[in-house]
Amino acid sequence: MSVDISKPEPEQSDAEALLTGIVDAQVAKAFSGIQKLLWGVIVIVSIVGLAVVTTVMSHNPTVDSGTSGNTAPDITQVTSSLSMVAKPSLSADPSAAIIGRVSALMTTSDKNVTTEELAFAYKLFSKRLVSDFGLSVGTFPENPKLDFIDRRTILRAYDEEETYLKESKSDQSLQRRQENTITDLNEIIQSYVPATGEKDAPAARKELLRQALALAKVWAEQSAGISGVTLTPAQMALYQTMQNRLSDRLDMTKP
Repeated sequence: MSVDISKPEPEQSDAEALLTGIVDAQVAKAFSGIQKLLWGVIVIVSIVGLAVVTTVMSHNPTVDSGTSGNTAPDITQVTSSLSMVAKPSLSADPSAAIIGRVSALMTTSDKNVTTEELAFAYKLFSKRLVSDFGLSVGTFPENPKLDFIDRRTILRAYDEEETYLKESKSDQSLQRRQENTITDLNEIIQSYVPATGEKDAPAARKELLRQALALAKVWAEQSAGISGVTLTPAQMALYQTMQNRLSDRLDMTKP
């Protein structure tokens, strides 16, 4: 028996079509869920990465890609002399600041502070009386009040000013720095107001000036007797020259 090949294939039944539609819908639904899950993972990873970068930057606020991670210097940690950065501190009792600065000017007059000079300075610091700090070492006024100025306070003032003066690179630089220190001394003396009231200020300032110049004289006169040191005439002249400079700059009654 012959077969009619021209007869079309039987069409899909309604049941088969319905089943195919259900399968297609489930597949599409499953694929959509996976796609949403992938986007969620990407978003979470991005948020975590941003948080890590923010945390690192917050712990290193000074890091700059243009400076290869170098941080800017903290200028508050730079050591400088008061002569360079500010007017001198005007304490209730400026004696320690005066003693330290006058002594620094004397010992650095030739930029060469010897061990013997330091020993003499420390002895001088330990003998300074509030009532008269311009006395020679080993002497006391009549009926003295043994009220000594704190030697640590004197030493701090001396160390700071000595370091500042010794940092000069040339004789001219040293002379300029010495003038800065002398200017500081003048401001300390002229700005002093005693606790007893302003009416006593002129007399108190005159007394401070007298003692400051007397202290410079102690250095000029007693330097020749510093233990273990034989000073040349030129070295002794430097002390005398500094004493004269202090008198010339500080004593305003002189022309």
